[in-house]
Amino acid sequence: MSITFSNFQNQAWEDKVNLELNSYLENKTGDHIPKVQGIHSFYETQHIGGVLFQKHKNHIWLDGIFVISAFRRQGVGTQLISQVVDYAKQYSIDTILLNTYFSQAKEFFSCCQFEEIGSIPNWKYSLTCYFMKRTV
Repeated sequence: MSITFSNFQNQAWEDKVNLELNSYLENKTGDHIPKVQGIHSFYETQHIGGVLFQKHKNHIWLDGIFVISAFRRQGVGTQLISQVVDYAKQYSIDTILLNTYFSQAKEFFSCCQFEEIGSIPNWKYSLTCYFMKRTV
């Protein structure tokens, strides 16, 4: 038997792996594993940023947010967070949770009404992991 490996991205393969993993986790935990969702921002036709998150039973877990450098500090990130807050309200979810390793990101989230609820010093790559929460 010959086995090969590749880092070539193939959405069909990734979907199959995620389906199998989610199925296994759902069978073990009895909980539904939510799919990552996204809200994206565009300037004309240029994709300039986005936020990825998962909707759980009673909270949203913010997986990541990005804005390309040319559009940072212009309110795009804040508007993306507002979109997630609106989404949470639409589904009667009152809490948004996240973690970050970067002090600049922590400051951004603090300005967006997130509060630090805990931290783990030197967690990954010698960086502190900050856990944050926003009540909607």
